[in-house]
Amino acid sequence: MTISIITPLYKAENFIERCADSLFGQTFTDIEYIFVDDCSPDSTVKRLRQVLDRYPARKPQTKIIGHERNRGVAAARNTGLDAATGDYVYYVDADDYIEPDAIEAMVARSDKGMTDIVACGWYLTFSRNERQMPMPSYADAETALRGMLSGQLRWNLWLYMIRRDIYLRHGIRFIEGENIGEDMLVLLKLFSRARSIAFVDRPLYHYVKQNDNSITRLSPADQMNRLMHNLMASIEYLSSNFGDRYEKELNFFKLNAKMPLLITDDRDSYRTWSASFPEANRYIMQNRMQSLRMRIVQWLAAKGQFWAVKLYYRLIFKFVYGVLYK
Repeated sequence: MTISIITPLYKAENFIERCADSLFGQTFTDIEYIFVDDCSPDSTVKRLRQVLDRYPARKPQTKIIGHERNRGVAAARNTGLDAATGDYVYYVDADDYIEPDAIEAMVARSDKGMTDIVACGWYLTFSRNERQMPMPSYADAETALRGMLSGQLRWNLWLYMIRRDIYLRHGIRFIEGENIGEDMLVLLKLFSRARSIAFVDRPLYHYVKQNDNSITRLSPADQMNRLMHNLMASIEYLSSNFGDRYEKELNFFKLNAKMPLLITDDRDSYRTWSASFPEANRYIMQNRMQSLRMRIVQWLAAKGQFWAVKLYYRLIFKFVYGVLYK
């Protein structure tokens, strides 16, 4: 069994060495490494090659593919996917890293390659410490899809090792140019077509929150505007292929997509929240997979009580996460 690990490269010179060390140092050996240089203007590729020199056995397994111009992360993911030949595909971002036995642990849960999706736990990693984040498990892929739409299961590609033939059989690709939420759309498609899923009950991935070049540094309102194309494409895909099968969960999905607009004290973000999917607001208290605290925050926003939303943000996110977690 071969695992294709795909890593897009762009302005990651401060992080790529740690990432590459974690990839080349994996205890599992049958790995195909695919790095896609999206015309990074810094020394990311140079530093990657320096790390690769320390792992000569990995050189025949490694492809470094360069774009002729900067095309964005969605296109880079497609380029990597087109080049992949492994039984499974796994994406690792260049500013993150994984545990030394991450691939071995996921392969062990794959039932000898018969499981469609293998998921793992993760750490939210800061400059000085990290938090182990909750990762629920589900019996099958459809239940997991409902959990993802409801906000309990995250839609980050780096949490899932997925059989490559699901991408191929259903023509699943990223929308070039739409670089926020590109993993959300693809994962919803993959989960809707998968049948089986398995979970590794420990954190294997380190998601690093310190890259100033990250696209997530955009304001919540700007993120929502740039997310909208993939968000609407996700809703259209599930509605057109499955009718009203996921109607309630799609309304939960809309609420979860606009939730970041409330994790701020910016009035423009609040206005964007109010204008985005108002039809979903009546479902706020029905989503029992969402924490009661976050449902109350959304309920306050729906009632126009943004002073309370602002107070919550400043108390919890500015103080607890901004001071205690750094």
